[in-house]
Amino acid sequence: MSKDIRVFLTDDGNIVGGGPLPLDPGEKPPVDKIEDYFQGYANQGIDAVSFDFCGGQMSSFPSKVADPHPGEAHQYMDAGIDVGKIMEKTLHDAGVEFWAGVRMGASLIYRSKFHETHADWLMTEQHWWGFFRPMLNYELPEVRAYMMAICREVVENYDTDGLLLNFLRYSPLFHPDRDLQCAGLLTDYISEIRAMLDEVGEAKGKRLGFAVQVCARPNDGRRHGHNVEDWIKQGTVDYVMPTRANNTDLGMPVDLWVEMAEGTDCRILPTVHSRISYPWESYTLQTRDTLRTAAHVFYGQGAHGISGMNLMCNSQEVIEGWFHWLRDPQACAPLPHHHRYAMKANNSEEDILRMPILNFNTDDLPPNSGIVQKWYNTLAVRIVDDPATFESTNVHVTIETGQPGARLQVLVNGTPAPTPTCPGHRLGYKYEPMATDDFYFVDYSVPPDLFVKGVNQIGFQSLDGEDAHSHAPPPGSMTVREVALMVR
Repeated sequence: MSKDIRVFLTDDGNIVGGGPLPLDPGEKPPVDKIEDYFQGYANQGIDAVSFDFCGGQMSSFPSKVADPHPGEAHQYMDAGIDVGKIMEKTLHDAGVEFWAGVRMGASLIYRSKFHETHADWLMTEQHWWGFFRPMLNYELPEVRAYMMAICREVVENYDTDGLLLNFLRYSPLFHPDRDLQCAGLLTDYISEIRAMLDEVGEAKGKRLGFAVQVCARPNDGRRHGHNVEDWIKQGTVDYVMPTRANNTDLGMPVDLWVEMAEGTDCRILPTVHSRISYPWESYTLQTRDTLRTAAHVFYGQGAHGISGMNLMCNSQEVIEGWFHWLRDPQACAPLPHHHRYAMKANNSEEDILRMPILNFNTDDLPPNSGIVQKWYNTLAVRIVDDPATFESTNVHVTIETGQPGARLQVLVNGTPAPTPTCPGHRLGYKYEPMATDDFYFVDYSVPPDLFVKGVNQIGFQSLDGEDAHSHAPPPGSMTVREVALMVR
């Protein structure tokens, strides 16, 4: 680790799973094109790039410890091509740091050789990305020794500038009835990895950095035994990258992470993604303005830089040169700002805003009473500028409804927004994988003085309601799918 990193791109399986280039079965990987691929990171405003060497028991390098990854990375190894060796030289020649990445909880899809030889090392976890994935149980000393051996193998055999541990792939490391009790065990293990890095770094004549990619909210990580605050306070980690699993999360409490790191040498690099929600369809793609707004919100809370996940600079999803201004708080600050929120759970089609509030017991109501209940929910939106400097603020709401006349009231910090003058227009796309295309876009012009600097709440209330006895939605019911705040 030779410099203070402001932009750090992390490999999220883009290389480990499919290799840097798509290959046909039996095709020999072209070395020159692999070099060209990694040269694409030069002069892009990027300080460091990680390569996922291993995910649990899956290796994308010639390992003496872990089993080889079954994907295209296996074709590279069969052809005698070590992608990590090509990557380390190409990136260093371009002035970009090369970090080794290890996924802490990733697992081969059942079944594999590892599942047969080390079945007692695994926990049963289902429905991770639709597959049956037994996870490693880090409470077992054999598992911790196994993963330590992989980490050591990587940093000893490659010219890395540091080690990145990814706790988003996947977060459960202990039995669900044991994860809180094992937090201290994991903290000690992180300290042991730091000691190993110091030992290897001393032999190489340089200090190896240590970064962790963690759950977006501190309590989410603590629930899995990740007490990241202790890692920071003990001086174990150099960089902390809070993130959602796949999507940019404007609601991340970056200020809490910055407060944890105050008085230490640890740097907080919140993560931005190429998408706002999953599945990855064209309508979920980030734009330059939404990425710039996300970075501005993070910088406004004290972030020391930005990390990127699923943001590969040579893909069509990120325009060349974007990282030059993404790394600069001053370049991200000017208006307009485009805050964009997907109103559904990550990797789920749950209707977050379909949450009725009951002020009475409906069990005793007679059938067909005609009494309706209304649903309501609220979205927290952080503004890091003084709203007095705004010329206009508009709340754009995308709703799913069977009736374009369905009535929705929007409130900002408890004050109703003016009723939109037009009912909204129908969108020209579907929200996959849902079958309906009954989506409408409604624009609410909201006075800027309803907002405050800090955390705001945008509320949504159905004015039509649903039958309190049968809970049957009326013809005009709706679900809020996406919310955007446009600030000019």
